[in-house]
Amino acid sequence: MKYKYLPNMGLAFNEKGEMKKLEDQSLKGWHFKKFSCFGFLYKLQEGPKSNNIYSIDYNYNPDKEYYSYFAHSGWDHITSYSNAIHVFTAPHGTKPIYSNSNDETIKYQQIYTQTRRGSISTAIAIVIFFLMATMSLIYIKPLFLVFLALTLISIIIFIFNIMPFIAFKGKINK
Repeated sequence: MKYKYLPNMGLAFNEKGEMKKLEDQSLKGWHFKKFSCFGFLYKLQEGPKSNNIYSIDYNYNPDKEYYSYFAHSGWDHITSYSNAIHVFTAPHGTKPIYSNSNDETIKYQQIYTQTRRGSISTAIAIVIFFLMATMSLIYIKPLFLVFLALTLISIIIFIFNIMPFIAFKGKINK
């Protein structure tokens, strides 16, 4: 079996465009199998050409009833990432998972809340580690690099929380 990888350009910002990219690949005989490289890549497997559509849903720790609902609606579950992002596929012409803007708002609400919580937590961590780094520079110099590293790591985590938070906030407030 052959595999190839495509970059994930950001589901929070261009979900429809990303799903269209996967649909175009399906028409060429490359089918999405799972996320790779911490979600930055799509892993595609070569197979027969098909006219499948893709959809994504956000739900933390879904139960069997959740997947059953989508299956009864004609959608097959492909994979989940971090037990929160779920990708489904169906033949072209299948009714969309979410058919109106109120449903889509509900779809984004849970992940919006989670990314807000992560953004606030990491912002607090940045401030604490920065203050600790500053204090260690004055009082305990050997710890400065440790706290500086923790500050930088917190900034990176913050960025990966605040960007989707901003995108989902925009989708909820439409």
